[in-house]
Amino acid sequence: MSRAQFWTSGSGEQRARSTAASPSRALSARRPRPGQSVLVTGSRTTGTVSYGPVFGDFRDQLDRLAQKQYSAERLDRHDRARALRRELLADDGPIGVGAGRWVFALPESASEGGTRDEYVVKLALPNDDPDGRDGKMQNCREAAVWEATTSQFLVPVVAADSEGYWLVMPRGRRIEVDQSEFEEWEAALLAELEGEIWIRDVDPRNVVALGDELRLCDYGMAP
Repeated sequence: MSRAQFWTSGSGEQRARSTAASPSRALSARRPRPGQSVLVTGSRTTGTVSYGPVFGDFRDQLDRLAQKQYSAERLDRHDRARALRRELLADDGPIGVGAGRWVFALPESASEGGTRDEYVVKLALPNDDPDGRDGKMQNCREAAVWEATTSQFLVPVVAADSEGYWLVMPRGRRIEVDQSEFEEWEAALLAELEGEIWIRDVDPRNVVALGDELRLCDYGMAP
């Protein structure tokens, strides 16, 4: 996967402060201005996650349209929400749908030196389920878990809106995982991340390959 350059809001990068506290405390420790994007970086066993400055035009569009499409969905104006997503992400449709979030491939205009298949954006959708399935909450939680752990078992969070309207990750490959291999990987993941992620998220359907490593791509639910 070639390296792409992504955006941060404001005049420079806003790096999330690391902390040994729980993800929820890690998130509360980071207090960017309302509407500001946050660049999330961290060291991993496979190297350092490092992303450059961004394309301001696409960032501005994403900040504006992600919030508008969420509000339109909240008002049951689904055609309006769909039109806003098409304005930002062309007309390819989502590559993944979950409770509270839709996943789209990023357009080429969002990155420098990459292709649209390399990264995905998770757009928040409203969900009033009391278990915390609202897309904004899931995006915030996912960004906080990655910031707090930078675990080799998780797909990294590249950038995230501070209010949870959108989140960007590398796009992993869907693969068939042997059951015994998955169980061994699952045991190692839970040994490291128990208490940080919802165990029901640890499902073969949420596992992708980045390079030759298995990674969990959906970990936005609180345990």
